[in-house]
Amino acid sequence: MECAKRAAIIRFYVVILVLARVGLIAFAATIFLYVTDPEKLAVIGLFGIFAQVLLRFLGEFIFPLDREEEEAKCDALVAEYTAARVREGDPDASE
Repeated sequence: MECAKRAAIIRFYVVILVLARVGLIAFAATIFLYVTDPEKLAVIGLFGIFAQVLLRFLGEFIFPLDREEEEAKCDALVAEYTAARVREGDPDASE
């Protein structure tokens, strides 16, 4: 039951973050329709950038990446690729 509850909470956060990001992008794409003053437009654009950065940090906070696991996956892919090139007889693979 605990796993289902956690999955529902994560799904909720995913939906909220995606809707916030899409809403912010839609707002930024249409801001020229209702704001024509260049100074106000610049300030609103700056706040939009800050909001995008905030959403990015919230996403990384809510869904943290395991850096060691990601590096291990990358290392395994590189080793697999190198081994495949060596098997094929690629002379540059040993460098």
